[in-house]
Amino acid sequence: MNEFLKYLKMIPVIIYPYIYVLILAIFLLFAGILPEDYTDVALIGLLIVAVIYNLYSFIIVIVNAVQAAKGKMTARQAARMNLIIKCVQIPAYIMHFILGFIGLAMSVWGIGFLLWAVLIDLLTILLTGISSIGCSVRMRKEGLVSLPGAIFMGVGCFIYCVDVVIAIVYVVKARKKSPAK
Repeated sequence: MNEFLKYLKMIPVIIYPYIYVLILAIFLLFAGILPEDYTDVALIGLLIVAVIYNLYSFIIVIVNAVQAAKGKMTARQAARMNLIIKCVQIPAYIMHFILGFIGLAMSVWGIGFLLWAVLIDLLTILLTGISSIGCSVRMRKEGLVSLPGAIFMGVGCFIYCVDVVIAIVYVVKARKKSPAK
């Protein structure tokens, strides 16, 4: 049950690249229903929710990284969580790539799409990269990777596509040496 709670606290990070679509849909839904006077209030409310969500996400990835590094979870658990986070976010990266391409194809009129896709992707890779640092430290402390390997893979977790490959490598390495739980 304790391991389940570790995954549960990471749900905001797991769904991070998707949540902005939900917030936008809620705003558009209520923008048509609410009187015009309340549209600005709704927008400010959603902005506050977005700021709180971002702050929580950044805090929780730092907490997760520290807990993994300090041994609150095994290398196997940290590697599995890292892989789940990265794999669930793959469709979002594809969606953002398409959105960015559409924005690029629209020239000046699509710059908002392009900037939005790039911003969400950068924030997402930053969050998952920070979380992965704890996994890299745990893998090193358990002797599953060398120090240069941990540094190289820790930096690689901030690079698109490379981060998924590293997450798979971590799971494979952790599975070889760690007993199943």
